[in-house]
Amino acid sequence: MSKVFISQNEQCSTWISSFGSFYGLGSNEIFLTDKNIQEIHPSIVSMKNLTCLILENNQIKYIPEELCLMTQLKKLGLHCNLISCEGIPENISNLTQLTELYLSNNQIKYIPEELCL
Repeated sequence: MSKVFISQNEQCSTWISSFGSFYGLGSNEIFLTDKNIQEIHPSIVSMKNLTCLILENNQIKYIPEELCLMTQLKKLGLHCNLISCEGIPENISNLTQLTELYLSNNQIKYIPEELCL
């Protein structure tokens, strides 16, 4: 399975509490929108082949440092969350394959230096 889409589906909220739940699916694209997710679980690093992660319209306040270890990531959608400038890790520039980064409609007041690649 290459893509997993889960949005507006309250029945599986406990299943998505850990990204390890998706590891066995072999997915390289995950879309979790409108799930009231408050943080990106550190187990995300177990998904080494993940190329696209869309977590829009959630309650995420920061991008964890672990996410910056995912060097295959090409598309990261975190728009419509609660991320501030302080919630963007310094090592986000490690995502050298990243071609699309969506951070609109967050609490970002200026462009952090970490995004000036």
